[in-house]
Amino acid sequence: MSSLAMTEGGLNHTLSRHPTLLNLLAALLGVSYYKAAASAEITVDPPLGAAARAAVEACYIEGLGEFLFRNALPYPPDLTWHWNAAAPDAPPAPAPQSNTAVMAFGGGKDSHAAISLFHETEAKAAGLAYEPVSVVLDQRVGARLQGMIGEPLTFIRRIIDPKLIQMARDKTGYNGHVPITAINSAILTAYAAMVGHDAVIFANERGASKPTIIHNGHAINHQYSKSIAFEALMRAALHETVGERPQWFSLLRPFSELWIARRVATEAKAAHDKFTSCNRNFVFAGKQVLADGERWCGRCPKCVFTAVIFAPHCDAVTMDAIFGKDILGDEANIPMARDLAGLGAMKPWECVGDVEDTAAALAMLEDDPRWRGKAVVAALAPDLDERYGLEKLRLRFAAEMGLRGPHHVPEPWASLIRRFVVCPANARPCHPPNSLPAPAATRKLTRCAGCTGHRILALIELIALHRECACHSTVIIK
Repeated sequence: MSSLAMTEGGLNHTLSRHPTLLNLLAALLGVSYYKAAASAEITVDPPLGAAARAAVEACYIEGLGEFLFRNALPYPPDLTWHWNAAAPDAPPAPAPQSNTAVMAFGGGKDSHAAISLFHETEAKAAGLAYEPVSVVLDQRVGARLQGMIGEPLTFIRRIIDPKLIQMARDKTGYNGHVPITAINSAILTAYAAMVGHDAVIFANERGASKPTIIHNGHAINHQYSKSIAFEALMRAALHETVGERPQWFSLLRPFSELWIARRVATEAKAAHDKFTSCNRNFVFAGKQVLADGERWCGRCPKCVFTAVIFAPHCDAVTMDAIFGKDILGDEANIPMARDLAGLGAMKPWECVGDVEDTAAALAMLEDDPRWRGKAVVAALAPDLDERYGLEKLRLRFAAEMGLRGPHHVPEPWASLIRRFVVCPANARPCHPPNSLPAPAATRKLTRCAGCTGHRILALIELIALHRECACHSTVIIK
């Protein structure tokens, strides 16, 4: 385990070749301080180019959408910007190619799904390697994160001005959610430039682009800085500031939360006793502290969501090994599950999946004798059927198991995901992405002859390409 301290009073490292990257980083770090007063005017002294300015503006507007909404401030805000008119320094010539990347590590299922791809033959054949790195505010957080990965983890400690922390405690300024992924992206790009990595890899999936709510006709997304819209802005900003390398992108962008859950449940079993998505792992005082040995509180939005999307791929023994408690059998979790599935007041302000993905996973559980009797599943099934239609949800579950949608994964890193176009009949790879046929207007339910009681859903063309189910029985089209 190694560490690197970056204080926000000055980043005087071996980054003299990338002064404009430090300018961009300074502007993004400012989001944490701006929120204390939420001024209508913003002055950015370090010179930045047009692409970097666009990314910065997005962070202070869309990236602070939740903060503004929950503090009853106008959204979108009417901001006046003052930019330094000087031209920024041109990016330097790229460093020699290394085929190595910084892998942003947060301890959850997404990080482990991304890391698991580096253990496949494609990564070895291409000579691709990664260094897992976490940005932390507290050494205790670092210790927790180290326990969530089975290999050495590099830490970058970010030190926030104590005055800002005291203002939050005294409630003498505004407080709330910031686009932390944007800040960490710039920090990790600075680190990658320092040590000579070719890329900075995040594990943001396609559902992160969906808004949390629509307010007065404007989308507000808790995960805005994880969205593909911001990814495009940030990639342009970083290309403008650092040049060809290091590149920044999300390796899991073409995948859904449902695919990620399946990947970790079935192909990354070494992570089962390590990973966690529960934010209470990073609470160190008060009633919210987890008991020794616990990784999941079992009651928060992220715990309930993760349990729902993992259960279709797990038996009770595996679920207990991962979570250590019966989350789906706990009646207290029914209201939370309703919110997560789009049946309640609103989707929680958390990094959780699209409501229809949650609903689709619950529909699969309703059709699975192992899970249909659990309190959460049984309570929501009638309303899910009325709202969406259970069969339609199961079709959605199947469709979400494939690689699809826009992404920015460049070569040679695209080799890690190219083979993961899958047949919904068994969610296994079947053919190259470029040969994927157009979806049919007619969809049919199929049932596997060997998986009694377990319904397999598929598009008819994909069944024609690959007829084998996970249990190796022939799929019967009815």
